[in-house]
Amino acid sequence: MTEQRDSFVFYRSFKECIAELSDLEKLIMYEAISDYALDRMEPNLTGFPKMLFRLIKPQLDANFMRWKNGHKGKEFGKLGGAPIGNQNARKTKSTPKQPLINPKTTPNENVNANENENVDIKKENNKKKIIQPMTDEELTFVEGMKATYQRVMNMPEPLTLAQYQAIVKLYGADPVRQKLEDMENWESLSKKHSANLTLRNWLRKDNK
Repeated sequence: MTEQRDSFVFYRSFKECIAELSDLEKLIMYEAISDYALDRMEPNLTGFPKMLFRLIKPQLDANFMRWKNGHKGKEFGKLGGAPIGNQNARKTKSTPKQPLINPKTTPNENVNANENENVDIKKENNKKKIIQPMTDEELTFVEGMKATYQRVMNMPEPLTLAQYQAIVKLYGADPVRQKLEDMENWESLSKKHSANLTLRNWLRKDNK
């Protein structure tokens, strides 16, 4: 018999994503989130609620797996296995061996060699531009946006999740959606460089 899940975590970010929806859309989203989190029922959504659910779903899946793994751990303990947290369930980690000093060199030579190596590594790291990989939530956002606003997301600087959330918080979801559709259908969009700046400029003009 499958264990029934009785609760789940609802994050502030979920509420912020849903805040700008109409009352009916909010109800639909709350029902969709609770049905999926508790009973794994895939919602049948359309339009903007569908895209928002795509952003929320990876976190719901991650929390479900944590709950499932925790439940397996409890069952394992009941069957006689070592309970989670028990010393017998932990794998011993071998102590890393200390690097041996080359017998042909003096301790000072080894220290100098290590210092020079560390300096070279720092120089190489400074030359490299560190690019942070996107999270599952950001990847889901990009995929959802490309499906609806392909030209906008093909701009040299496409819209990021953080930029989108900041703009929605400032102007509201409906005006942002309308401007994204206008940008998608604008013939001269290819002449623009940044989706974030273009979208903000258009919304700022309308707001005035």
